Amino acid sequence: MATMKEVAQRAGVSAATVSRVINNTAYVEPVTRERVEKAMREFNYHRNAAALALAKRSGNMLGLLTGNLADPFFSRLARGVEEVTRKEGAKLMVCSGGHQAEREKAGLDFLINQGCEAIVAHVTRMSDADVLRYAAHTPGLVIINRYFPAIANRCVWLDNVSAAQASTEYLLQQGHRRIACVTADLPIDDRKQRLQGYRNAMAQAGIDVPGEWVISVSFDEEGENWPQSRYFPAVITLRPQ
Repeated sequence: MATMKEVAQRAGVSAATVSRVINNTAYVEPVTRERVEKAMREFNYHRNAAALALAKRSGNMLGLLTGNLADPFFSRLARGVEEVTRKEGAKLMVCSGGHQAEREKAGLDFLINQGCEAIVAHVTRMSDADVLRYAAHTPGLVIINRYFPAIANRCVWLDNVSAAQASTEYLLQQGHRRIACVTADLPIDDRKQRLQGYRNAMAQAGIDVPGEWVISVSFDEEGENWPQSRYFPAVITLRPQ
């Protein structure tokens, strides 16, 4: 029977890549995966069942990939996930993607390689194609705060446009017209979507929004004390909380 090393040589990859394909422990490019699987078929190679079970044994580990644990939103998210894992008797491994595509990919790879069979991930900068590729090879991957129709049953998300529009409409119904919008300065889609909902409501009410009505603040404790030198009778805060 052929060895893993021989399969790797035939496919032109490392033995580690062959192992990742067999165990599905990390993302492998489709073209590379196809070469490995072809080599396995040619050699009629099958991993020993006992060894495969041992390799896949993760100790009931759940992975959590967040944006930045210093942010209140993510610390609360981590606390909620931790409570669930503790009740279920599972272990939790946490890492941060820092709102950077490469760090998000590295974080997912790390959690997968550590044996996390289920992962809760908040990924804002990775492309749609990359997220879907990871999801295809990691059935236990759940995406937070982002929606993909192809994996809708594995997405937990908020319709930011509708939520912000409904909030603004409520203030308009209370008779307010001069409504400021305070938003975070993070490079994420949430900000754009919530701002769009605010603008939609104001436009439908026939109210123009001057630039100074939209106030962008830093997403930290200082941002909570945004300058209020200009008086607004009503404010909608779209900073993630």
